[in-house]
Amino acid sequence: MIAIICLLIVGIPAFGQVEKQVLFKSAPDGARVLSISGVKDYIGNTPLKYSFDFHSEISVLKIQISACGYYDSIVKITPATDSLIIRLEKKKFLILPETEKDIIPENDLRNISAITRDFLNDFSKRNKGAPVNYSDFAIIRKAGDRIALSLIFEIAPGDLPVPRTVTSDSLLRVNWDKWFAKSLILLKKGQLPSLKNLDIYISLVAGKNGASVRHLPGVEVNDEKKTKTYISENDYERVTTTVTYYETVTNPTFNVSVFWTERYNELLYKLSPSAENKNYKLDQTAIVNLTNSKLKVLFESAPGTGSASILTKFIKNK
Repeated sequence: MIAIICLLIVGIPAFGQVEKQVLFKSAPDGARVLSISGVKDYIGNTPLKYSFDFHSEISVLKIQISACGYYDSIVKITPATDSLIIRLEKKKFLILPETEKDIIPENDLRNISAITRDFLNDFSKRNKGAPVNYSDFAIIRKAGDRIALSLIFEIAPGDLPVPRTVTSDSLLRVNWDKWFAKSLILLKKGQLPSLKNLDIYISLVAGKNGASVRHLPGVEVNDEKKTKTYISENDYERVTTTVTYYETVTNPTFNVSVFWTERYNELLYKLSPSAENKNYKLDQTAIVNLTNSKLKVLFESAPGTGSASILTKFIKNK
């Protein structure tokens, strides 16, 4: 996560409620701007001017800047803030084995990673300002003579309402067409032997209170905070820029348990080789709910599809 903040001081009333307009710019542009002081509230997309009401001259509001394919940036604004320029850090991407038994040869992993990165890069370009983002890791596991790759995508709960009773695949189809269908062509199976037995699962997950599903797999994923300072100047000004970002690091413990008791909904898509064996096509679907560590399959297009749910990683001692 990179945040570059430029603040200009303006006249502020000595006391009482303060109204202040703030200009938001970002790199890339089109990023989502959300107020997260209290209830998370979507404001708009950059570049954006927005007027805030502060309770006093010392009030502080927290703002989240998000773009698909980038780490979120959280900044603080006060009545002294005039404008902000936020430079977001591009997400790294790792493919991690679910257990030690799921480690595959390095060359196979490299081939799988290559087609996945093409898919994710196209996905992020198409959905830059949307309320959806991919996780910076995927989970790979062996299933008999096949390899299963699970890609995780997160979406705000308000943008993925799931009824308690589901009788058809209409919700799955709508979200597939909206988010994934146009990027599917980049998942090319080709003739590579390492891709011959690969199945791909896409999990679109919405968590209550916007809780992240970042720590789901059996490999502990951490963020390491780093800071850099740059100085640039011309005939008119000298600008000091402090860049703060979080670099993804992994600790292969393989046995990390998650004990959350929140409510999660997952739309699960299984992709299989097409008849020509060169590309992938949507094959099976499921809708899964997890509440208080109890997993429930609300819908599945074929028996057993829901068993591949990424939400099984939430269940205590599983």
